[in-house]
Parts: sequence; C-alpha cells; structure tokens
Amino acid sequence: MPKSTELQSDEPSGDGLVIIADTKEKKPLWREGGHRGFRVKYKSLKTGDYTIEGLETLVTIERKASVHEIYGNFTNDRDRFMREIERMKDIRYRFIMIEEDYETVMDPKSYKFVRGRAYYAPNVVLSSLIATTLFSNVHVVFVGKNGGRDFVRRTLKKCKEYYDKGKFDDVV
Repeated sequence: MPKSTELQSDEPSGDGLVIIADTKEKKPLWREGGHRGFRVKYKSLKTGDYTIEGLETLVTIERKASVHEIYGNFTNDRDRFMREIERMKDIRYRFIMIEEDYETVMDPKSYKFVRGRAYYAPNVVLSSLIATTLFSNVHVVFVGKNGGRDFVRRTLKKCKEYYDKGKFDDVV
C-alpha cells in the first residue's frame, strides 16, 4: 500500500466519514485505517472504486489513473467497462475521476503506446466520455495527477454532510 501523509491514527474521525475503497484497487489513494477527518476501509464493491460506508447506493467514484487506462476502457476493454457503467445506474451520483488534466488527455503525444493511431486516440476518449455523460448520467472530472485524494475526500464528505442533513431522504 502507498504511504499516506494523511495517516494519523486508527481512531475514527470526528464526523463519522468512512470511505470504502474497493479491494481491487491496484494503487489505492490511502491505506486502511484512521486519517485526518475520516477513516478508510477496504471492501469488495459491486461497482466503482470509492464510496461511503452505508451509502453505497448514493455515490460512487470510478478512478482512472492514466491516459493509458482510460483509452483501454474505451477500446480493448470497452465491453467490460460498459458493464461497469451499467452497474452504476442504480447509484444516484456517479463519477469518473480521471487523474490527468484535460490537456494531457487531448494531446496525441500522450498516446505513444497506441500503434499507428495515436493521432485519433484523444477523439476516441473524448467522444466516449461525452457519450457516457449524456447517456449514463455519469459526471466526468479531470483532477490532474495530484488531485485524486482531494476530490474523493471532499466529494464523499459533502455527500455525507448532505445526507446527514436529510437532503437525500429518498436514498438508502
């Protein structure tokens, strides 16, 4: 597991936020245990990579760590990825978090691994992301190389705050 500068103790956080990270995450954002303001537990998730304990039908975040991964999801692994998107339909708030900036995703030089078609790769990715947003109501967020932890923590914390205030009474 990667080291975390946010790891503080094994004590639960004051606000009760427990982030569930999927056990299939290859390089998770945090280690399991207590962190400043939240806890992390690992559990096999039906869909997505991150959610809130007890609110798995409220929000899910699917993490894409690289251009290589997102390109593969829309080409060679498209059928598997579309099944993942289909499983998300029962979840109210769905996100694909891309740990690249938009400019990198749209730069053909980022696709050197694509043989003979690198020039077209950004269009394949962007067109597929737009279609996923329009037809599956999945929010796509470009967070850059260092924004993943912050986006996941803040998004899940805000969803839990709204839920605790009764703003999502029709969920769960």
